[in-house]
Order: sequence, then structure tokens, then C-alpha cells
Amino acid sequence: MEILHLVLAEDHVPDHFVYNFIIERLYKEERFEEAGQFLKNKLELDSYSYCILFGSYCDLQRWEDAAGVILEMTQSELDLDSLTCNTVIKSFCNVGLLSHPIFVLEEMIAREIPTNA
Repeated sequence: MEILHLVLAEDHVPDHFVYNFIIERLYKEERFEEAGQFLKNKLELDSYSYCILFGSYCDLQRWEDAAGVILEMTQSELDLDSLTCNTVIKSFCNVGLLSHPIFVLEEMIAREIPTNA
């Protein structure tokens, strides 16, 4: 959060790259309350923001939170894309759930989401 305070003290408005970087760092450090507060300041989440959230929850094996992120993303204006699906596949593999990625690949094919991105 020190970075955010420095940015705001200089009257800079963080762009989505800065927001995503800070969100990712806070989640990696398991500073969930601060990350949640910070997310409230971000006007609009992009697919990369959702991928950060999803991947962080999966790394911590917080499956209900991870599923909630995907649900929230699909209920917003954003559709599942290659980045999101690849994050889901990677997260499952990282925690040893090797049978799950096949379902994601099947869904990608059904929705005509490119699988080579």
C-alpha cells in the first residue's frame, strides 16, 4: 500500500496497469482486506484483474472465492477469454487438479475461445 500512498500523494491517478500490479502484490502477500479496499477504488475491473483474483484464490485453495470471481466476471460485461481460461488451467495444474483442465478446454472449444493464445 505504500506505493499507492506515494502515487496518490503526488496527485497521480493510477491507470489499470498500476492498479493490477498493486492488487497482485497485495494478494500474493495475503493482504486480502487491503486488496479488497483497493479494488473498491478501481472503477472497472478488466479480465486481467479477474485473473489476478482467481489465480490468487486458487493458489491458496480458496475454491469458493475463486468460483465467485469467475461468476462475478461472467455477470459483468466481460466474457471468458483466452487469458482467463489459461489462468484457470494453470491454477488447476499448479495445485495438482490435473483432470479439471480438460473441462476448461472443452468449454473453450464450445464457446469458440482460441486455445493457442
